[in-house]
Amino acid sequence: MKNSIFYIVSLFFIAACTSSPKTDKLELGKPIPIQATEYGKEIIMSNPLGIEIIENNLYIFQPNGDYAALIMDLDNGNIINSWGRRGNGPGEFYYPIYWGKNQDTFYLHNVNRYQLRKYTLLNSELTLTEEIELDKNYFLRHATVLENGCIVASVIYGTPKPLILLDKQLNTLINFGDIPDKAHSSENHITYSHCLSSYKNMFVAAMHNLGYIACYEQKGDSIEKKWEHYLEKPIYKGRELDRKTLKRGFSDVKMTSKYIFCVYFGKKWDISGNSQPETILVFNHEGKLLKNFHLDRSISQIAISNDEKTIYAISLEPDINVIKYQVEDYL
Repeated sequence: MKNSIFYIVSLFFIAACTSSPKTDKLELGKPIPIQATEYGKEIIMSNPLGIEIIENNLYIFQPNGDYAALIMDLDNGNIINSWGRRGNGPGEFYYPIYWGKNQDTFYLHNVNRYQLRKYTLLNSELTLTEEIELDKNYFLRHATVLENGCIVASVIYGTPKPLILLDKQLNTLINFGDIPDKAHSSENHITYSHCLSSYKNMFVAAMHNLGYIACYEQKGDSIEKKWEHYLEKPIYKGRELDRKTLKRGFSDVKMTSKYIFCVYFGKKWDISGNSQPETILVFNHEGKLLKNFHLDRSISQIAISNDEKTIYAISLEPDINVIKYQVEDYL
């Protein structure tokens, strides 16, 4: 009965948020070179799962090590604290992914245990307030929390479409997303995974394995697509994207009050590791490409200052570390 209701609701609303994919390529124009500023502090860490500015500190969420997150002072680059134990026990994290904030509540996805954990923050310490079990019929990874408390998530498998809208109790409202199209439909969306970010009830979804980005807005019981861009045309291998032929897409995206900052690969997969992203694209909320920044080194994740003047990034060379780019003069 539960699955039947899910598919009926999906079919009822799907017309509001899907259309036939358009594959007109977005021209990026001439890149603008920008230089990083280094803190001069060495941080012992691996490439993190994500970075976020929380209460004026940078939280660096870890895929390994003793702690779920390192906490860095944005002013001087010092690690001032650590938070959360890594592991599979109660209250521990094996793979913590930050989903966002709604009012005073912070959302962390504990991937290996199919749990969403809610926290409040006091004196740089996240305190657990609620733990909700996720539906194991499908597998979620990245997500973003909207102003109204709903959650938009990227689905790896278990649904007809690769994006899902959940209510505050994590009940499914809508399953949507234009890729894969009907000719390549599948419930395995491993090649169609997205990174997501939101501002109020607008959100942006950018694909990891294809240069495709779309902006949506939740309005009542429906999802409205505001715009989309392809940076190259999709090429398929069976029902999945052909990752050997395509350029890689986006490693991170952040939506602010005015802009959308995207870390873009634009390179084919290279086993040597030389295909890491060196580009940050900046859009406005209407989908206009404002800037194509070419970076002086490869990066992975980003966070944006509250005044939208500074991009904090995880540098992958010469070592993994935190750097920053000042973009006030460009935007």
